[in-house]
Amino acid sequence: MARRMTFQQGIVVERKYAHGTAFILRYRIRKPNGGWQEKGETLADCSSKKAALKVLSARLQNINEKNGRTASNQTERKFGDLLGSKWSQYLDNQSVKPSTRYAYDSILKKWIKPFFGELLFEDIDADTIGRFMAHLAQKKLSAKYRRNVYNLLKVLFEIAVEYDLMPASPIRPRVHRPETERRRLRVFTLEQMLAIIEHSDPLYRAALETLALTGLRAGELLALRWKDCDFKNCRFTISNTVWRGNLQTTKTEASDRTIGMPEPLVQTFTAHREKSDFKDAENFVFCQGTESRSIPIHSEDWEFIRR
Repeated sequence: MARRMTFQQGIVVERKYAHGTAFILRYRIRKPNGGWQEKGETLADCSSKKAALKVLSARLQNINEKNGRTASNQTERKFGDLLGSKWSQYLDNQSVKPSTRYAYDSILKKWIKPFFGELLFEDIDADTIGRFMAHLAQKKLSAKYRRNVYNLLKVLFEIAVEYDLMPASPIRPRVHRPETERRRLRVFTLEQMLAIIEHSDPLYRAALETLALTGLRAGELLALRWKDCDFKNCRFTISNTVWRGNLQTTKTEASDRTIGMPEPLVQTFTAHREKSDFKDAENFVFCQGTESRSIPIHSEDWEFIRR
């Protein structure tokens, strides 16, 4: 197999110390048996980052010539360039679900692209990441949300390395990853749950009883179809969830499971099915009907379920 031609750009990392500033070159060199090896080189006598970049260019010229590439083959790459076709290809290859893509897009547009979009890869180092994470903290974002932003940013830089846009990721987990606190979730007491069901619209009581007795997620509840309900053995099979009215796989493989159906719930479901216009195996248990079929209710329409 022919060796893939790769243009090495490398980066210059600027470190400030009490005695002065040091510049560190980072790039990759070919191993004798193929593949790449990361290399770091501290410049002892260098007055500026511009001078360090010149040294880096000289180091990489021979490497790129041996690899069949020269600087004229490439243009300066901005971080924002990664968010086009390469990012889309990654999402497609990983079969990322629409709900996850939506969450990624929100983080990219709100936080990552405004900060990194116009930066050159060679100008992004660990200090840049540190400033970005500090910026998020100053915005009073929760630690959990900041961890989500960090995780996405980590993936983006890993992709950049794989495409040889930079020699190594500037992410440093020990100093950049936000620590999250475990919080005990608030739950209704038995008395509160019974009061909610008793005073709710009869249309929603079967769904509320199901939530109370099974602990299903709202999307899992709305994805239930009659074929998932085994009345003989008193159990449910959970294999799908609903997001914005669309059926998709559950959050993780571990979310696919079978759970017991208590006797009171068997009675509730039997009565609910008798009243429903949609009783076929493929029909949704909790649905909004059309003339020809049942479709799942949007979870956004059931905001009280998510509280």
